[in-house]
Amino acid sequence: MNTADIHSIFAFTHQGETTFKKFTQAKSAYAYYAHHRINLLTGKQDEYSITLFCQQLDHHQLNKSYPLPVVLHLFYEFRYLTTTPTHTAHIPKGQLLAVEIYYQKSAVWELPKSESLNTYQLASTPCFERYQKAYQEAYNYLLEGECYQLNLSYPFTFTYQDSTPFSCDSLLAQLWRGPNPPPAYAHATTIPALNRALISNSPEGLFQIKHGQDSFKLCSMPIKGTIPTANSEDSLKQQQKLARCSKNEAELFMITDLMRNDLSSIEQPTAKVVAKRRFIQLPSLIHQYSLVAVDLSFKVTLGRIIKAIFPGGSITGAPKRRTIELLYQLEELRQRGFSYGSTILLYKETQAASINIRSMEVNLTTGKLTYQAGGGITLLSRVNDEYQEMKLKVKSGLANLLQTDFKGDVGYNKKNEDQ
Repeated sequence: MNTADIHSIFAFTHQGETTFKKFTQAKSAYAYYAHHRINLLTGKQDEYSITLFCQQLDHHQLNKSYPLPVVLHLFYEFRYLTTTPTHTAHIPKGQLLAVEIYYQKSAVWELPKSESLNTYQLASTPCFERYQKAYQEAYNYLLEGECYQLNLSYPFTFTYQDSTPFSCDSLLAQLWRGPNPPPAYAHATTIPALNRALISNSPEGLFQIKHGQDSFKLCSMPIKGTIPTANSEDSLKQQQKLARCSKNEAELFMITDLMRNDLSSIEQPTAKVVAKRRFIQLPSLIHQYSLVAVDLSFKVTLGRIIKAIFPGGSITGAPKRRTIELLYQLEELRQRGFSYGSTILLYKETQAASINIRSMEVNLTTGKLTYQAGGGITLLSRVNDEYQEMKLKVKSGLANLLQTDFKGDVGYNKKNEDQ
Protein backbone atom coordinates (compact mmCIF):
# COMPACT_ATOMS: atom_id res chain seq x y z
CA MET A 1 0.00 0.00 0.00
CA ASN A 2 1.40 3.39 -1.04
CA THR A 3 2.05 5.79 1.84
CA ALA A 4 0.39 8.52 -0.23
CA ASP A 5 -2.95 6.76 0.13
CA ILE A 6 -3.47 7.96 3.71
CA HIS A 7 -3.80 11.71 4.10
CA SER A 8 -5.41 14.44 6.21
CA ILE A 9 -6.88 17.81 5.29
CA PHE A 10 -7.36 20.61 7.83
CA ALA A 11 -9.08 23.98 7.49
CA PHE A 12 -7.23 27.02 8.85
CA THR A 13 -9.15 30.27 9.31
CA HIS A 14 -7.42 33.64 9.73
CA GLN A 15 -9.23 36.98 9.70
CA GLY A 16 -12.26 35.42 8.10
CA GLU A 17 -10.32 33.71 5.31
CA THR A 18 -10.17 29.91 5.13
CA THR A 19 -7.27 27.98 3.63
CA PHE A 20 -6.71 24.23 3.58
CA LYS A 21 -3.57 22.23 4.26
CA LYS A 22 -3.16 18.67 3.03
CA PHE A 23 -0.79 16.37 4.91
CA THR A 24 0.71 13.46 2.99
CA GLN A 25 3.65 11.03 2.87
CA ALA A 26 2.99 9.39 6.21
CA LYS A 27 6.17 8.19 7.90
CA SER A 28 4.24 6.24 10.52
CA ALA A 29 0.53 5.46 10.86
CA TYR A 30 -1.20 3.11 13.28
CA ALA A 31 -4.73 2.22 14.33
CA TYR A 32 -4.88 1.22 18.01
CA TYR A 33 -7.20 -1.28 19.66
CA ALA A 34 -7.22 -2.63 23.22
CA HIS A 35 -4.72 -5.43 22.62
CA HIS A 36 -3.35 -4.93 19.12
CA ARG A 37 -2.54 -2.31 16.53
CA ILE A 38 -2.62 -2.20 12.73
CA ASN A 39 0.10 -0.59 10.65
CA LEU A 40 -1.96 1.54 8.26
CA LEU A 41 0.88 1.67 5.72
CA THR A 42 1.45 -2.08 5.43
CA GLY A 43 -1.74 -3.61 6.84
CA LYS A 44 0.30 -5.69 9.28
CA GLN A 45 -1.26 -6.42 12.69
CA ASP A 46 0.75 -7.05 15.85
CA GLU A 47 0.07 -7.46 19.56
CA TYR A 48 0.15 -4.15 21.36
CA SER A 49 -1.46 -2.88 24.56
CA ILE A 50 -3.35 0.39 24.36
CA THR A 51 -1.72 1.35 27.66
CA LEU A 52 1.57 1.71 25.76
CA PHE A 53 -0.07 4.25 23.47
CA CYS A 54 -1.25 6.16 26.55
CA GLN A 55 2.34 6.26 27.74
CA GLN A 56 3.40 7.61 24.34
CA LEU A 57 1.07 10.56 24.82
CA ASP A 58 3.20 11.60 27.79
CA HIS A 59 6.17 11.90 25.44
CA HIS A 60 4.45 14.71 23.54
CA GLN A 61 5.91 17.80 25.18
CA LEU A 62 4.11 21.09 24.63
CA ASN A 63 7.09 23.41 25.06
CA LYS A 64 8.23 22.92 21.47
CA SER A 65 7.09 23.44 17.91
CA TYR A 66 6.31 20.48 15.67
CA PRO A 67 7.90 21.13 12.24
CA LEU A 68 6.01 18.21 10.67
CA PRO A 69 2.32 17.43 11.21
CA VAL A 70 1.21 14.92 13.85
CA VAL A 71 -2.47 13.94 13.72
CA LEU A 72 -4.15 11.98 16.51
CA HIS A 73 -7.75 10.80 16.34
CA LEU A 74 -9.07 9.72 19.74
CA PHE A 75 -12.34 7.86 19.33
CA TYR A 76 -15.03 8.37 21.97
CA GLU A 77 -14.34 4.88 23.36
CA PHE A 78 -10.83 6.02 24.33
CA ARG A 79 -12.75 7.25 27.37
CA TYR A 80 -12.18 3.80 28.88
CA LEU A 81 -8.56 4.83 29.35
CA THR A 82 -9.36 8.17 31.00
CA THR A 83 -12.55 7.70 33.04
CA THR A 84 -12.63 4.10 34.31
CA PRO A 85 -10.19 2.53 36.77
CA THR A 86 -10.40 -0.92 35.16
CA HIS A 87 -9.21 0.43 31.81
CA THR A 88 -9.02 -2.32 29.17
CA ALA A 89 -11.33 -4.77 30.98
CA HIS A 90 -14.50 -3.13 29.62
CA ILE A 91 -13.33 -2.19 26.12
CA PRO A 92 -15.44 -3.99 23.49
CA LYS A 93 -13.48 -6.45 21.38
CA GLY A 94 -12.48 -4.99 18.04
CA GLN A 95 -13.25 -1.40 19.07
CA LEU A 96 -10.99 1.13 17.36
CA LEU A 97 -9.69 3.52 20.01
CA ALA A 98 -7.15 5.79 18.34
CA VAL A 99 -5.37 6.59 15.08
CA GLU A 100 -1.90 8.16 15.12
CA ILE A 101 -0.23 9.54 11.99
CA TYR A 102 3.15 11.23 11.51
CA TYR A 103 3.30 13.07 8.18
CA GLN A 104 6.35 14.26 6.25
CA LYS A 105 4.75 16.73 3.85
CA SER A 106 2.32 19.64 4.09
CA ALA A 107 0.97 21.65 1.16
CA VAL A 108 -1.83 24.09 0.42
CA TRP A 109 -4.89 22.25 -0.86
CA GLU A 110 -7.57 23.75 -3.07
CA LEU A 111 -11.13 22.53 -2.96
CA PRO A 112 -11.70 20.62 -6.20
CA LYS A 113 -14.42 21.84 -8.50
CA SER A 114 -17.29 19.42 -8.28
CA GLU A 115 -18.92 19.12 -11.70
CA SER A 116 -22.04 17.51 -10.26
CA LEU A 117 -23.61 17.42 -6.83
CA ASN A 118 -23.37 14.16 -4.93
CA THR A 119 -26.75 12.71 -4.05
CA TYR A 120 -27.39 11.24 -0.60
CA GLN A 121 -30.54 9.53 0.55
CA LEU A 122 -31.55 9.20 4.18
CA ALA A 123 -31.40 5.51 5.10
CA SER A 124 -32.05 5.38 8.85
CA THR A 125 -32.80 7.65 11.77
CA PRO A 126 -33.94 7.12 15.35
CA CYS A 127 -37.73 7.03 15.19
CA PHE A 128 -39.52 9.24 17.70
CA GLU A 129 -40.85 6.30 19.75
CA ARG A 130 -37.38 4.90 20.25
CA TYR A 131 -35.96 8.30 21.14
CA GLN A 132 -38.84 9.00 23.53
CA LYS A 133 -38.19 5.76 25.44
CA ALA A 134 -34.52 6.60 25.99
CA TYR A 135 -35.38 10.21 26.78
CA GLN A 136 -37.84 9.17 29.50
CA GLU A 137 -35.28 6.85 31.08
CA ALA A 138 -32.76 9.69 31.03
CA TYR A 139 -35.28 12.08 32.55
CA ASN A 140 -35.94 9.60 35.36
CA TYR A 141 -32.21 9.54 36.13
CA LEU A 142 -32.35 13.32 36.41
CA LEU A 143 -35.33 13.15 38.79
CA GLU A 144 -33.52 10.57 40.92
CA GLY A 145 -30.47 12.81 41.24
CA GLU A 146 -28.16 10.47 39.33
CA CYS A 147 -26.98 13.36 37.17
CA TYR A 148 -27.73 16.96 36.18
CA GLN A 149 -27.47 16.70 32.41
CA LEU A 150 -27.21 13.86 29.86
CA ASN A 151 -26.17 14.26 26.24
CA LEU A 152 -28.26 11.64 24.45
CA SER A 153 -27.26 10.96 20.83
CA TYR A 154 -28.08 8.73 17.87
CA PRO A 155 -26.57 7.92 14.46
CA PHE A 156 -28.19 8.94 11.17
CA THR A 157 -27.14 7.05 8.04
CA PHE A 158 -27.21 8.19 4.42
CA THR A 159 -26.54 6.17 1.28
CA TYR A 160 -24.69 7.46 -1.76
CA GLN A 161 -27.02 7.45 -4.77
CA ASP A 162 -24.93 8.61 -7.75
CA SER A 163 -24.08 6.30 -10.63
CA THR A 164 -20.49 7.60 -10.70
CA PRO A 165 -17.98 5.99 -8.28
CA PHE A 166 -17.81 7.63 -4.87
CA SER A 167 -15.05 10.22 -4.41
CA CYS A 168 -14.13 11.54 -0.97
CA ASP A 169 -12.62 14.70 -2.51
CA SER A 170 -15.93 15.42 -4.25
CA LEU A 171 -17.76 14.99 -0.96
CA LEU A 172 -15.38 17.44 0.77
CA ALA A 173 -15.74 19.95 -2.06
CA GLN A 174 -19.49 19.87 -1.69
CA LEU A 175 -19.40 19.88 2.12
CA TRP A 176 -16.94 22.76 2.50
CA ARG A 177 -17.64 25.00 -0.47
CA GLY A 178 -19.84 28.08 0.10
CA PRO A 179 -22.38 29.32 0.94
CA ASN A 180 -21.58 27.46 4.18
CA PRO A 181 -17.79 27.60 4.70
CA PRO A 182 -16.12 25.11 7.04
CA PRO A 183 -16.03 25.93 10.77
CA ALA A 184 -12.87 26.34 12.82
CA TYR A 185 -12.08 22.67 13.47
CA ALA A 186 -13.11 21.19 10.11
CA HIS A 187 -10.86 18.34 9.00
CA ALA A 188 -10.81 14.99 7.23
CA THR A 189 -8.57 11.93 7.23
CA THR A 190 -8.77 9.27 4.54
CA ILE A 191 -7.61 5.80 5.66
CA PRO A 192 -7.70 3.25 2.82
CA ALA A 193 -6.44 0.45 5.08
CA LEU A 194 -9.65 0.76 7.12
CA ASN A 195 -11.81 1.62 4.08
CA ARG A 196 -13.11 4.72 5.79
CA ALA A 197 -12.82 8.48 5.91
CA LEU A 198 -13.15 10.44 9.14
CA ILE A 199 -14.73 13.83 8.42
CA SER A 200 -15.57 16.57 10.89
CA ASN A 201 -17.40 19.86 10.43
CA SER A 202 -16.89 20.84 14.06
CA PRO A 203 -16.73 24.39 15.44
CA GLU A 204 -15.97 23.15 18.98
CA GLY A 205 -12.54 23.01 20.59
CA LEU A 206 -11.57 20.68 23.42
CA PHE A 207 -8.43 22.76 23.84
CA GLN A 208 -6.25 25.33 22.13
CA ILE A 209 -2.75 26.12 23.38
CA LYS A 210 -1.03 29.50 23.34
CA HIS A 211 2.63 29.60 24.35
CA GLY A 212 4.22 32.05 26.75
CA GLN A 213 7.87 32.35 27.68
CA ASP A 214 7.82 29.96 30.65
CA SER A 215 4.33 28.47 30.48
CA PHE A 216 1.34 28.08 28.21
CA LYS A 217 -2.33 28.91 28.35
CA LEU A 218 -4.84 26.17 27.60
CA CYS A 219 -8.29 27.33 26.56
CA SER A 220 -11.43 25.22 26.10
CA MET A 221 -14.69 26.32 24.45
CA PRO A 222 -17.62 24.09 25.44
CA ILE A 223 -20.71 24.54 23.27
CA LYS A 224 -24.07 24.10 24.94
CA GLY A 225 -27.37 25.62 23.87
CA THR A 226 -28.96 25.72 20.41
CA ILE A 227 -31.69 27.67 18.66
CA PRO A 228 -32.85 27.55 15.02
CA THR A 229 -32.41 30.58 12.80
CA ALA A 230 -33.84 31.31 9.38
CA ASN A 231 -31.27 33.80 8.05
CA SER A 232 -28.67 36.38 9.07
CA GLU A 233 -31.35 39.05 9.57
CA ASP A 234 -32.97 36.76 12.12
CA SER A 235 -29.76 35.96 14.01
CA LEU A 236 -29.63 38.87 16.49
CA LYS A 237 -33.23 38.28 17.55
CA GLN A 238 -32.55 34.57 17.99
CA GLN A 239 -29.34 35.22 19.94
CA GLN A 240 -31.30 37.33 22.38
CA LYS A 241 -33.95 34.64 22.65
CA LEU A 242 -31.29 31.98 23.27
CA ALA A 243 -29.67 34.13 25.96
CA ARG A 244 -33.02 34.48 27.76
CA CYS A 245 -33.74 30.73 27.72
CA SER A 246 -33.27 29.31 31.24
CA LYS A 247 -32.99 25.74 29.93
CA ASN A 248 -30.13 26.53 27.54
CA GLU A 249 -28.47 28.74 30.13
CA ALA A 250 -28.51 25.89 32.64
CA GLU A 251 -26.98 23.53 30.06
CA LEU A 252 -24.15 25.93 29.31
CA PHE A 253 -23.36 26.89 32.90
CA MET A 254 -23.31 23.25 34.09
CA ILE A 255 -20.82 22.19 31.43
CA THR A 256 -18.76 25.35 31.83
CA ASP A 257 -18.35 24.56 35.52
CA LEU A 258 -17.50 20.93 34.69
CA MET A 259 -14.78 22.06 32.26
CA ARG A 260 -13.44 24.55 34.79
CA ASN A 261 -13.02 21.69 37.25
CA ASP A 262 -11.46 19.43 34.60
CA LEU A 263 -8.93 22.08 33.60
CA SER A 264 -8.12 22.77 37.25
CA SER A 265 -7.31 19.09 37.77
CA ILE A 266 -4.48 19.12 35.21
CA GLU A 267 -1.93 20.85 37.42
CA GLN A 268 -3.18 23.73 39.57
CA PRO A 269 -6.79 24.62 40.55
CA THR A 270 -6.59 27.98 38.81
CA ALA A 271 -8.88 27.61 35.77
CA LYS A 272 -11.12 30.60 35.13
CA VAL A 273 -14.15 31.33 33.01
CA VAL A 274 -12.90 34.10 30.71
CA ALA A 275 -16.09 34.40 28.65
CA LYS A 276 -19.40 33.42 30.20
CA ARG A 277 -21.40 33.29 26.99
CA ARG A 278 -20.71 33.90 23.32
CA PHE A 279 -22.52 32.92 20.14
CA ILE A 280 -21.59 31.16 16.94
CA GLN A 281 -23.78 31.02 13.84
CA LEU A 282 -23.92 27.91 11.68
CA PRO A 283 -26.30 26.88 8.88
CA SER A 284 -29.89 26.90 10.23
CA LEU A 285 -28.88 27.36 13.87
CA ILE A 286 -27.03 29.35 16.51
CA HIS A 287 -24.97 27.80 19.30
CA GLN A 288 -23.82 29.45 22.51
CA TYR A 289 -20.48 28.67 24.13
CA SER A 290 -18.15 29.77 26.89
CA LEU A 291 -14.37 30.06 27.18
CA VAL A 292 -12.49 28.48 30.07
CA ALA A 293 -8.72 28.90 30.45
CA VAL A 294 -5.89 27.76 32.69
CA ASP A 295 -2.16 28.55 32.84
CA LEU A 296 0.07 25.46 32.85
CA SER A 297 3.79 24.84 33.19
CA PHE A 298 5.80 23.17 30.44
CA LYS A 299 6.06 20.09 32.65
CA VAL A 300 2.50 19.23 31.60
CA THR A 301 2.37 16.74 28.73
CA LEU A 302 -0.31 15.99 26.18
CA GLY A 303 -1.07 12.73 27.96
CA ARG A 304 -1.72 14.53 31.22
CA ILE A 305 -4.17 16.90 29.54
CA ILE A 306 -6.06 14.10 27.80
CA LYS A 307 -6.37 12.10 31.00
CA ALA A 308 -7.88 15.11 32.78
CA ILE A 309 -10.35 16.41 30.21
CA PHE A 310 -11.21 13.73 27.61
CA PRO A 311 -13.92 13.26 26.51
CA GLY A 312 -15.29 16.77 26.49
CA GLY A 313 -18.07 17.41 28.99
CA SER A 314 -20.39 18.95 26.41
CA ILE A 315 -20.94 15.58 24.72
CA THR A 316 -21.36 13.57 27.93
CA GLY A 317 -23.08 15.58 30.65
CA ALA A 318 -22.53 16.15 34.35
CA PRO A 319 -21.12 14.62 36.43
CA LYS A 320 -18.99 13.17 33.65
CA ARG A 321 -18.16 9.66 34.86
CA ARG A 322 -21.70 8.85 35.93
CA THR A 323 -23.28 10.19 32.76
CA ILE A 324 -20.88 8.13 30.65
CA GLU A 325 -22.07 5.00 32.46
CA LEU A 326 -25.72 5.94 32.02
CA LEU A 327 -25.34 6.88 28.36
CA TYR A 328 -23.80 3.50 27.56
CA GLN A 329 -27.05 1.89 28.71
CA LEU A 330 -29.40 4.51 27.27
CA GLU A 331 -27.72 4.33 23.86
CA GLU A 332 -28.12 0.53 23.91
CA LEU A 333 -24.42 -0.30 24.29
CA ARG A 334 -23.78 1.39 20.95
CA GLN A 335 -20.31 2.71 20.21
CA ARG A 336 -20.09 6.37 19.23
CA GLY A 337 -16.72 5.95 17.49
CA PHE A 338 -15.14 8.93 15.74
CA SER A 339 -18.12 11.16 16.51
CA TYR A 340 -17.80 12.85 19.91
CA GLY A 341 -14.16 11.86 20.16
CA SER A 342 -11.39 14.40 19.57
CA THR A 343 -8.84 15.09 16.86
CA ILE A 344 -5.50 16.54 17.94
CA LEU A 345 -3.23 18.45 15.58
CA LEU A 346 0.38 19.22 16.50
CA TYR A 347 1.92 21.30 13.72
CA LYS A 348 4.12 24.39 13.98
CA GLU A 349 2.28 26.98 16.10
CA THR A 350 -0.90 24.88 16.20
CA GLN A 351 -1.42 22.61 19.22
CA ALA A 352 -5.14 22.04 19.44
CA ALA A 353 -7.88 19.46 19.78
CA SER A 354 -11.44 19.45 18.49
CA ILE A 355 -14.57 17.91 19.93
CA ASN A 356 -15.95 15.99 16.98
CA ILE A 357 -19.54 17.13 16.92
CA ARG A 358 -21.04 17.53 13.41
CA SER A 359 -18.87 14.60 12.33
CA MET A 360 -19.19 11.49 10.21
CA GLU A 361 -17.56 8.24 9.15
CA VAL A 362 -17.75 7.42 5.45
CA ASN A 363 -17.26 4.07 3.72
CA LEU A 364 -14.75 4.66 0.91
CA THR A 365 -16.23 1.92 -1.27
CA THR A 366 -19.95 2.60 -1.04
CA GLY A 367 -20.00 6.22 0.13
CA LYS A 368 -22.33 5.30 3.01
CA LEU A 369 -22.24 8.11 5.55
CA THR A 370 -22.94 7.78 9.28
CA TYR A 371 -23.53 11.03 11.17
CA GLN A 372 -24.05 11.35 14.93
CA ALA A 373 -26.29 13.98 16.53
CA GLY A 374 -27.88 14.62 19.90
CA GLY A 375 -28.36 17.14 22.65
CA GLY A 376 -28.29 17.83 26.37
CA ILE A 377 -31.26 16.75 28.47
CA THR A 378 -32.03 18.57 31.72
CA LEU A 379 -35.09 18.81 33.95
CA LEU A 380 -36.23 21.76 31.84
CA SER A 381 -36.17 19.73 28.61
CA ARG A 382 -39.19 18.64 26.57
CA VAL A 383 -38.98 15.51 24.48
CA ASN A 384 -40.44 16.96 21.27
CA ASP A 385 -38.08 19.93 21.39
CA GLU A 386 -35.04 17.71 21.96
CA TYR A 387 -35.98 15.38 19.13
CA GLN A 388 -36.45 18.26 16.70
CA GLU A 389 -33.19 19.87 17.81
CA MET A 390 -31.33 16.63 17.10
CA LYS A 391 -32.70 16.57 13.55
CA LEU A 392 -31.91 20.27 13.11
CA LYS A 393 -28.27 19.56 13.95
CA VAL A 394 -28.11 16.91 11.22
CA LYS A 395 -29.64 19.30 8.71
CA SER A 396 -27.17 22.01 9.71
CA GLY A 397 -24.08 19.79 9.69
CA LEU A 398 -24.87 18.36 6.26
CA ALA A 399 -26.43 21.50 4.80
CA ASN A 400 -24.28 21.49 1.67
CA LEU A 401 -24.94 17.80 1.01
CA LEU A 402 -28.70 17.63 1.47
CA GLN A 403 -30.49 19.04 -1.55
CA THR A 404 -34.00 18.64 -0.14
CA ASP A 405 -35.53 19.57 3.19
CA PHE A 406 -34.49 17.08 5.84
CA LYS A 407 -37.42 15.53 7.67
CA GLY A 408 -35.66 12.63 9.37
CA ASP A 409 -38.48 10.17 9.88
CA VAL A 410 -37.17 6.88 8.52
CA GLY A 411 -37.64 3.76 10.64
CA TYR A 412 -34.57 2.88 12.68
CA ASN A 413 -33.72 -0.53 14.08
CA LYS A 414 -30.74 -2.57 15.21
CA LYS A 415 -30.45 -4.25 11.84
CA ASN A 416 -30.14 -0.87 10.09
CA GLU A 417 -27.52 0.20 12.59
CA ASP A 418 -25.20 -2.71 11.91
CA GLN A 419 -25.25 -2.45 8.13
